Amino acid sequence: MLESPLTFGVVTVALGLADRWTGRQLARWWTGNRSNDLALSLGVVVLVVGATLWHGMSAGIGVGVLLSLAAFAVRMNRPLMHDRYRASDRPSRRIYPVPVEARLKRRRDAIEVFELDGALFFGSADRLLEVAETLGAGSRCLVLDLRRVSTIDESGAVALQQVVARLQARGVHVAMAGIRDGSSPAASLQSFGLKWPQWPDADRAIEAMEQRLLIEAGDEGDVRAMAELPLAASSLLSGMDAEEVALVAAKMQFRSLSAGEVLFCEGDPADRLYVVCKGSVSILSQPDLQGWAQRYVSVSPGMMVGETAMLDGGGRTAGAVADADTQVHALTMEALEEIGRMHPDLAIRLYRNLALHLSQRLRAAAGAWRSNSR
Repeated sequence: MLESPLTFGVVTVALGLADRWTGRQLARWWTGNRSNDLALSLGVVVLVVGATLWHGMSAGIGVGVLLSLAAFAVRMNRPLMHDRYRASDRPSRRIYPVPVEARLKRRRDAIEVFELDGALFFGSADRLLEVAETLGAGSRCLVLDLRRVSTIDESGAVALQQVVARLQARGVHVAMAGIRDGSSPAASLQSFGLKWPQWPDADRAIEAMEQRLLIEAGDEGDVRAMAELPLAASSLLSGMDAEEVALVAAKMQFRSLSAGEVLFCEGDPADRLYVVCKGSVSILSQPDLQGWAQRYVSVSPGMMVGETAMLDGGGRTAGAVADADTQVHALTMEALEEIGRMHPDLAIRLYRNLALHLSQRLRAAAGAWRSNSR
């Protein structure tokens, strides 16, 4: 119980310190942002409010000043580089056709990722320029992952501009990653007029750089193959003659999707698999409170999606969405069983192709998710 109007006033003032800015920081924490800078900022707020409740406004202001100076010193002495790696160690979660993957595997060393941490401001701008100078001589692409960056001031924006200009002069392509709409870094980049290629996460930025390398190497055919392939060239029908392809194709159902259209949702019954023949399909988590979904894997034309849940009889464990205008062919479990009764040898080939496809996806997924163990 409050003992006096003065105590009530102190509590009111203390609670008033939890302003809209604090509310936004709490929302970022609630939606999964666990950066050191955010934790430091929220810790300062909690201690200032506690000091105000304990000894009044003067104590709160004094504690706030001291903690702000301490926080500044921490940020000044924190390493700017949280992590650094090449796409050969952590490729994108795009699953490519086997021939494309074989050619791309040799080129991923040319993609480097710098994962930055903290605030890009006058105290760290010079360090950013120094870090950029350490980019390997054989690197053709750089992804700057800013998901851990809490704020970008004018000095940080100028440093980013200088980094991009210097690297572009060396023929290096630069992409920004981890910039979410509505975030403080996004607002800063927009206000400073910085409009380089931006991606919601490093995974998608690496994918964009992978495809850029294919084009630069003269492999436009590989890129076109990732846009559209005939059903007969799919992994499901691999090694089959024209008669067998026609027999299986007659059992499949065609479906066309627009960009962003849902193929299936998490929890849906899994009674069929889909073969992508045009476009792309991504397997995604449920969106968070800010509408952002984690990408588990994306499949290109010629590949299957939804086959695991169909084979084990469980429901869909994630949702699937078309990344672009997409065409798929569905093979139901009922149709597969019918083929097994009428054409046992053909069914054996289909199951063998399913097993090979799952094996290839497991290998690719293991490489794409290697970062989780680091």
